Amino acid sequence: MTERDTIVTGSLILCGAPLPAVRMHRQAALGGWPERAVLLEPLDAGRLGQAGALLSRPGLEVIPALPAPADGEAEMAVYSLPGLRALTPPLPLLGELFPGLTQRDRRTVELLSPEALRQCLGDLPAPLHLWIDLPGAELSILTAFEAAGLLERASTIRLRCGAEPYFEQGVDAAALRDWLRERLFEVSLEADQDPDWTEVAASQDLAARAQAALLAELEELRGIAGVQAQQMEAVQQEGDQLRSELQALRDVAESQAAEIEARTVELASSQEQHTAAQASLAELRDAAARQNAEIEVRGARLTDLNEQLAARGTELTTLRQELEASQSRARDLQGQMAERDMQLVELEESSEQLIRQSEDMATRLEAQDAALAERNAQLEEQNAEIQVRGTRIQGFEAQLAEQTRQLEEQNAEIEARGARINELQSQLGARDQRMAEAQAELAQLRETVQAQTEKLDAQTAEIEARGTKIGNLQEQLGTRDQRMAELRAELTQLRETVQAQAGKLDAQTAEIEARGTKIGNLQEQLGTRDQRMAELRAELTQLRETVQAKTRQLEEQNAEIEVRGAKIEEARQQIARQDRAQVEASEAYRQLQQKLDQTQADQALQMRMQVMHKVDVDELRARYEQSEARRRQQEELLLKLTPRLAQAAEQLRHLQLPAMPDLPVEPEAPKQIAKPARKAAAKAKTKSKTRKPRKGEQA
Repeated sequence: MTERDTIVTGSLILCGAPLPAVRMHRQAALGGWPERAVLLEPLDAGRLGQAGALLSRPGLEVIPALPAPADGEAEMAVYSLPGLRALTPPLPLLGELFPGLTQRDRRTVELLSPEALRQCLGDLPAPLHLWIDLPGAELSILTAFEAAGLLERASTIRLRCGAEPYFEQGVDAAALRDWLRERLFEVSLEADQDPDWTEVAASQDLAARAQAALLAELEELRGIAGVQAQQMEAVQQEGDQLRSELQALRDVAESQAAEIEARTVELASSQEQHTAAQASLAELRDAAARQNAEIEVRGARLTDLNEQLAARGTELTTLRQELEASQSRARDLQGQMAERDMQLVELEESSEQLIRQSEDMATRLEAQDAALAERNAQLEEQNAEIQVRGTRIQGFEAQLAEQTRQLEEQNAEIEARGARINELQSQLGARDQRMAEAQAELAQLRETVQAQTEKLDAQTAEIEARGTKIGNLQEQLGTRDQRMAELRAELTQLRETVQAQAGKLDAQTAEIEARGTKIGNLQEQLGTRDQRMAELRAELTQLRETVQAKTRQLEEQNAEIEVRGAKIEEARQQIARQDRAQVEASEAYRQLQQKLDQTQADQALQMRMQVMHKVDVDELRARYEQSEARRRQQEELLLKLTPRLAQAAEQLRHLQLPAMPDLPVEPEAPKQIAKPARKAAAKAKTKSKTRKPRKGEQA
C-alpha cells in the first residue's frame, strides 16, 4: 500500500487488520482506497506481524476496540500462524489442520456496544464497505453492525471465514452466506487462494430490496383497499338504514293521509248534515208561516200552489238537466283523475325501479368485493412467485411506470364520468320535482272533485226534499181540515225536534271545530314529515352518488387488475424462459463447480501430501545426519585401529604364529554407513503407508 493509491468516494470499516495480499485483492475489487477508512484493531503493529503495516497508512483512523453486542472486555489469543487471532478458544479441527500451531500471546481487549460504535464512527460517506478479519467472531460483529444500523447501509462486505467452524461460537462460510442472504445481500464464496479459508464477498441485492419495497407498498395498498371496503360497507349499511327509515316514513305518511282523508269525509258529511238540518228548520218555519196564511186564504193559496207546482216542475226538469251535466263533468274529472293516478303509479314504479337498481348495485358491489378478494389472493400467489424470482423484477419497473400513467388517465376519465353522473342526478332531481308537482295537482283535482260531488249531493237532496214537500202539500190540500189539526200537532212536535236538532248541531259544531284543530295539527306534522322526507331524499341522492363512485372505482380497479394480470402472465412466461436458461446454466455451473471442487480437493490433498513428505524428508535428513556422524566416528576409530592392527600382525609374524586373515577394513565402512539409511527409508515408507489421512484429505 502506497500513498499513490487511487482515492475513491465512500468509507471503509475494517474489523481486524488483514494480511497485505488479502488487502490488495480487496482494494483492487473496490477500484482504490476509500476517502475515509476506520480500523477497529485492539492490537498494536508489533503483535500483528505483516498485517501491522496497515497501521502506518496516513489518514487511517484506528479505534483500539472491537464491536460486540454490549460494552465490556474479552481475552484475545494471538497464534503462531500469520494473521490468526481470536476471541474464543479453538476447536480440535484447527489443530488437525495446522499441526504445531501454538499460542504466542494473549491480550485483554475492549468491546464496544452498537450505540458506542455508532458514536465513535460518526458520519460515514456513502457507499459504505465492511472488511472483517477476525476468525470465530464474524457473526457477532455482523450482529453488532446490524444493531448499529450500519449493515443495511453497507454496499459490500468482505470477510475471511473458515470452510468449517474452527473456533467456539463460530460459524462456517455457508452459514454466513445464508445469514447475509436473509438480509438481502448477494453472496459469493471465493476459495481460490486457500480452500480451508473462504473469502465471503457480499453486496446489496438491489432487486430483492426493490422487491421488498414493492411488497411493503403492496401491503399498504391492501390496507387502503381494506379501509375503503370497510367504508363502502359502512356506506351500504347507512344506505340500508336510510331506506328502512324512508319506508317507515312513507308508511306513516300514507297512514296519516288515509286518516286525514277519512276525517275530511266525516267533516264533509257533518257539514252536509248541518246544512240539511238548517235548511229543514228554515223550511219548516216557512211551512208553518205559509200554513197559517193558507188557513186565511185557502182559495187563493190553492191557485198559487198550482202555479208553483208548474214552476217547480219546470225547475225540476232544469235541475235534472244540470245534474246530468254535472255528472258528465264528474265522469270527465274522474277520467282525468284516473290518468293522474296512472301517472302517479308510473312515477312510483320508476322510483321503486331506482331503488331496485340501487339494491342491484349493492349486490354487484358485494360480488365485485368477492372478486376483488379473489384477485387479491391471486396477486398474493403471484407475489410469492415474484419473490422467488426477485432478480428479474427490475425489468418491470418501466411497465409499472406505464401502468401509473394509465391509472392517471383512468382517474381523469373517472372525473369526467363523475360530472356526467352529476348531470344525471340533476335530471333525476328535476324528475322528482315534476312528480311532486303532479302529486300536488292530483290532490287539487281530488279536492275539486270532492267539492263538486258534495255540491251535487246537496242539490240532489234539495230536489228530493222539494219533491217530497210538493207531495205533502198536495195531500194537505186534499185533506185541509184534517191536516190543519195534524199540522198543529206536527208544528208542536217540529218545534221540539228543532230544539233538539239545534242542540245536536251545537254539539256537532263544537266537535267539528275540535276536529279542525286536530286536522291543523296533523297538517303541521305532515309538513314536518314532508321536510324530513325531502332531507332523506337528498341524503339518498348523495348516497347513490357515493355508491356509483365506489362502483366505478371498483370497476376501474378490476380493469387495472386484469391488465396487471396479463402483464404478470407475460412476465411469468418470460421468467419461465429465463428460468429454463438459468437451469441449464446452473447445471453447467454445477458441473464446473464439481470439477472445481474435485480439483481443489486434489490440490488440498497434494498440499497435505507435500507437507507429509516434507516432514518425512526432514526426519530422514536428521537420521541421515545422525548416521553420517556415526559413520565419521567409525572411520576415525578405524583409522586409529589400523596401525595397531598392522603392528599386531607384524608381532605375530615375528612370533611365527599363524597370521590372521586381513580385515576388510575398507568394504565394511560402507555397509555400516548404508545400513542406517536403508533402515530409515524403510521406516519412513512404512510410516507413510500406515499413516491415517487427516480430515479434509479424503477425496
